[in-house]
Amino acid sequence: MEGRVELSFTNQTGRTRLDDLYQQGPLRVLFPRVSGDDMPEAVIATTSGGLVGGDNLGVDVSVGCGAQAIVTTQAAEKVYRSIGPDVGVTVNLCLERDGWLEWMPQETIIFDGARLRRRIAVNVVSGARALAGEVIAFGRSGRGERLTTGLLHDEWRVVSDGRLVWADNLHLDGDIASKMDAKAGFQGCNAMATFVYAAADAPRWLDSSRQMIHADGIFFGVTCIDTTLVARWLGNDVASVRNQYKTFREQFRCMAEGFPAVSPRIWTS
Repeated sequence: MEGRVELSFTNQTGRTRLDDLYQQGPLRVLFPRVSGDDMPEAVIATTSGGLVGGDNLGVDVSVGCGAQAIVTTQAAEKVYRSIGPDVGVTVNLCLERDGWLEWMPQETIIFDGARLRRRIAVNVVSGARALAGEVIAFGRSGRGERLTTGLLHDEWRVVSDGRLVWADNLHLDGDIASKMDAKAGFQGCNAMATFVYAAADAPRWLDSSRQMIHADGIFFGVTCIDTTLVARWLGNDVASVRNQYKTFREQFRCMAEGFPAVSPRIWTS
C-alpha cells in the first residue's frame, strides 16, 4: 500500500490559506472548521485502519513566508505485526521565512513483532519556527503487551538554512526486550514522547521549558543543541506520557508566541 499527502500553505493578504493539496491511497486530509482568527488545521486520516508490512507512507508539508498551520492526525496510528517486510514512513516539514508550523500527530502504537522505519525531517530557514513531536507506545499496554521482537528505526533530522543542526536515531532490533529493560536503556518503560522546537530563539526558552515539566513517575529531560530545543519523556503509562507531552506543547506555544494553550480539538474528541 502506497499513501501520500502533500500540503502547502501560503500567506495571502495576512491570512494563511491552503495553496496546494495532493492525497493518495489510504491517506486523506480533513480540514475542521476553525474560528476566523485561528490558523488552519489539517487532520490526516489513515482510512485503512493501520499499517502492515510493506506499506509506505509519505507526508510533505510546506509553509510559506509568514504562513501558520497545524497538522495532526485523526487517531492513533497502529503498526501491526509483520512476518517480514518493513513499514516505511517519511515526513518532510519545510518552512520559509517567518513561517510557523506545528506537527502534532497522535501516538503511534507499535504492536509486538511490527517492523517500522520512520524518518522525520524538519527544514527551516532564518525566521521560521517549527514545533514537532511524536508519541510512541511500545506495544499495546491495555492488553498487557510489550514490544519484545520486531524492528523500530526512528530518525529525526533538523536542518537550518541548509545546515544539519540535530540528528537523532533510535534503533531497536533483535532482542528488543533486554534493551527495553536495561537500566541504561528504557528501564522497563513502554511509552516515549519527543518534542522538538526548531528556531533561532530556541536557546532562549531552555530554562523556562525545564521549569514547566513536573512529571512524577516519568523520566524526562530538556536540552538545546544549536537552534533546536528537544524535550523527551519516558514512562510506564502511555496516557500519562501523552498528557505530559500535550500539556508541555500547549504551554510552550503560549510562551514562545502567545498562542492559546490548547491542542487541536481532535485530540479530545
